[in-house]
Amino acid sequence: MGLTVIIGFWIAYKPDYGQSFSAASFTVAGIGLLGGITCGMLAARNRSYWGRAPLLLTGVLCIWFGLALGADKGYRVWQSMPKAPGEAYADTNAILPLLVGWIPGSLIVGVAFGLALLTLWLYQRPMKD
Repeated sequence: MGLTVIIGFWIAYKPDYGQSFSAASFTVAGIGLLGGITCGMLAARNRSYWGRAPLLLTGVLCIWFGLALGADKGYRVWQSMPKAPGEAYADTNAILPLLVGWIPGSLIVGVAFGLALLTLWLYQRPMKD
C-alpha cells in the first residue's frame, strides 16, 4: 500500500498545474487521504495486532505526507505565478502541515478504522428471525 501511495505522490507531483494553487495542493493531499483511509479499512479487516499497527501507522504517514507535499506543491505553484505576492515566499507557510499533519492524519485514519470495524461487526452479526 505504501509503495502505491509513493508512486501516486510522484505522479501527482510531476505535472504542471498552471496557476491553480488549489488543484496542485488538493491533488497531492487527496492521494494521501485515499491511501490513509484505505490503510485504516485494511487494518480493520486484519485480526492481529502486528498486522493492524503497521497499517494504521502507514495510513497516518500517508495523510501526513500528503498534506505536507500538497502544501509544498501549492506554494511552488503560487510562487511561479507572475507578480506573486510576498506571502507566497514566506518560509513558514508550508511548514504547518509538516509539523502538525499527524493530528488530522490520526483522526481520519482512526475514524476510518472505527467505521470499518463497526461495519464488519454489523455485517457478521447473526440475524434474528
